[in-house]
This record gives sequence, C-alpha cells and structure tokens, in this order.
Amino acid sequence: MNAKPRIALMLSGLTRQWRRCLPSQLALLRDYPVDVFFYFWDTIDAKEKQEIVDLLKPRAYAFAPPQDFSALDSDPTINPDLINVPSRMFSQYTGWRNVGKLVEPYRNEYQLGMRSRADLQFVYTIDHIIPMLKPNDILIPWWEEGKLLSDIFAIGAIEPILYYHTLIDHVREYTKTRQFNSELMLTAHFEQRRDIHVYTDAAKYFFVRRPHMENYTVEQAMLEDPGCNKWLDPEVVQAHSDYHQQQKGEEGALYVKDFRHVHLNKLVEDVKQKLSEKK
Repeated sequence: MNAKPRIALMLSGLTRQWRRCLPSQLALLRDYPVDVFFYFWDTIDAKEKQEIVDLLKPRAYAFAPPQDFSALDSDPTINPDLINVPSRMFSQYTGWRNVGKLVEPYRNEYQLGMRSRADLQFVYTIDHIIPMLKPNDILIPWWEEGKLLSDIFAIGAIEPILYYHTLIDHVREYTKTRQFNSELMLTAHFEQRRDIHVYTDAAKYFFVRRPHMENYTVEQAMLEDPGCNKWLDPEVVQAHSDYHQQQKGEEGALYVKDFRHVHLNKLVEDVKQKLSEKK
C-alpha cells in the first residue's frame, strides 16, 4: 500500500472567523501527515496570535504588519474591473507569495499542498479528491463554470500549488490584456502553464463564514454564494465604497450602493431557488 501523501497546508490573509473555521480545516486533513504554514496580516493582539499558533502548531509562520498598497488604486497601468479594489488584490497576492516562500525550503518533503484562508469552514470531505492528484495536477473550483477559476481554495501537487502562489510575480503582464479581476488573473496564471492539469468542479466542500452567519446553521450557510454574501460584510462594503468614492466622488459611492443592492437581491433569489429545489 502506498504511503499517504504529505500535505503542506498554506494559509494567508486576514484571520477572520478563524475560531470556527481553522479547526474544520485541520479535521479535513486529519488522516494525512500535514504541516501548517501561514502568513497572516498582523491585526490581532498577542493573546489571540498565541491561540492561533497553539491550534495550528505551524512549521513556519509569520504575523506581518499590513502593507499599504493604496498607491496602486490610482496606477494608470492597471485596468480595474467594475468593482474590485486593486490594493486589496495586491495585499492578497503578497500574502500568497510570502506563505509560498515559507514552504519553499521544505518543498521536497511534500507531495501535496492546499491553499486556504482563515474564514473557510469545511463541511464535506475531499478524501475522494486527494488520491487522484498526480504530480502535475491541481483542483481549483469554478467561479464561473467553464470560464473562470475561483481564487478561494485549491489543492494539488506541491509544484502546481507553489506556482499558484507566485501569481503576483506575473500579474503585471496579465493585466496588460485583461481587466484586473481576481478570477481573470488566476485563470490567466494557469493558462501560462499548459503542463499543469487543472481540475475544476462546482462542488461545495466549504463555505466562507461571514460575520452575519454567527447564528446560521451549516445548511443555511451553504445556501449563500460567497460572491454575493460578501456584500453583507461591513468591512467589504466600506473598503469598496472608499475606493470608488476616491475614483469618482459621490458617483462612485452611489455606484457601490447600487452594485451591492443588485447582488443582495441576487442572493435572496438564489437562496429562494435552492430552498424550492430541496422541497
């Protein structure tokens, strides 16, 4: 019998909702030899940081001071999409690259890697996926089926996973021909590596736990699309409002308000549809 693959669990970004979500990620991989690596932005106190370290027992980690990428919000070489904030995307990509650097010295010790974030709560197993992953394989869920890849989660062989985390090193090239959009950038990144086999699916193994979900059941949480329900997160709304107001004044702020309204209406309709399908 072949030995189970050793997995590098790679976490980055903010420590949102970690108490509810990170234990589910450890449980997801409990039948495998796993080492945790994380690069979190340092926005919490020393006690909470120690709690995270005690839970994850990381092989290597960093709590790094948040970086100011705001100058990129007015960079004329970036072609922004209709809503995303460039500085937030660069912050995300920097976290990816830096957790990847933490893994690099040990890369030969791992067969697989998993890219995740603190606010993903896993509900279903991925045991059926792990055994099928070959050295050039990576699973990345669809964002828009048949077109774009989601940047929320991925699991794959260590080489494709580490490549995933280098997107920031190539993003300036990608944005020359594409709007600066999270899903477009990730899709472009893997279009450059035809030797990597990207598995895609629309299955929901997890949900993004948002602040408004505090009293939700798992079933309720799984009904909500993460691209829509983020507009119930005050921090997300404020950041996008600030950016668009900076770009276009009151018109920009109203644009975000309308954009949010459309997506929240879509959220309500999607949930209704899913509930009706369950009957």
